[in-house]
Amino acid sequence: MWKLDKVLNITKDNKHRILNILGIKMKFRRKSRNSNNNVSFGNNVVEYCREDKKRISLDLNNCNGNIIKIGKLATAAKGSLHIICYCDNCEITIGENLYIATDITITIGLNHPNGGKINNAKFNMGKNCSVEQMYALMRHSNSSIIIGDDCLISFGINIWHTDAHPIFSKETGKIVNFAKELIIGRHCWLGGNVTILKNSKIAPNSIIGWGAVVRGSFKEENSVIVGNPAIAIDTASRGGYNWQASVVPAFTNNEDD
Repeated sequence: MWKLDKVLNITKDNKHRILNILGIKMKFRRKSRNSNNNVSFGNNVVEYCREDKKRISLDLNNCNGNIIKIGKLATAAKGSLHIICYCDNCEITIGENLYIATDITITIGLNHPNGGKINNAKFNMGKNCSVEQMYALMRHSNSSIIIGDDCLISFGINIWHTDAHPIFSKETGKIVNFAKELIIGRHCWLGGNVTILKNSKIAPNSIIGWGAVVRGSFKEENSVIVGNPAIAIDTASRGGYNWQASVVPAFTNNEDD
C-alpha cells in the first residue's frame, strides 16, 4: 500500500508552494500576505487594506486610468464605503483611520441620459475623519473636492459639487454654473443634515450648524456657520469657537463653571 507522504508532498519557499506528486514537482506562486492590496480593476489602480475588503464596494465599469487609494479604515468602523465611477483619469484618495458609522457614497461622473463620463476630477479626504452618513456627487471634469484631516461629519450630509444641469446667461448664452474646487478645511464639524454646494470653501476649525445649506467662501477660521442660506454668526476675528470630538466629563455632567 502506498503511503500518502510518498505519493503527495507539499512544501513551500518564500514565493511558491511546491506540489510533489510521484516525483513530479509543480510550483504555484503564493499570494502575498501584505496588508495592502493592489486590486485589479481593468486599467485602473486600486489600493486598499485587505482587512477592509468587506466594507468597500467599487463600481468602475467602463472606466480607465483612475487611481483609487484608500487608507486602512478605523478598527471601530461599522459602515461601508461605496465608490461609483463613470470617469477616466480621476483620483480618489481616502486617508487612514476613517471611521464610518453607516455609509459613505462617492459618485464621480454619472451614467445617465442627463449625465456623462468626466475626466481628471479629484476627491481627497484626509486622515482621522469620522462620518455618520455622507453622499458626495461630482459631475464635472477638472473639478475637485478636498476634505481636510480630523473632520467630524454627521448624518444626512450631502456634498453636491454640481448643480446637476447647466444654467445659461440670457444675454450671452454662456454657461454660468461650472464647478471648480470645493474645500472643507481640516478639523471642521458638519452637523446633521448639512448640505454643501458647489465651489464652497470652509476654513479650518469651523462648525456648520444643523440643516445649514452652505454656498460660497467662509475664509475665517473658527467660524460658526448656520442657516439657509448659511451665514457666519461668529468668526475668529469676533472671538470664534473651537470644538473637540472626544467628550469630557464636564460636558456629560452639565457642569457649567
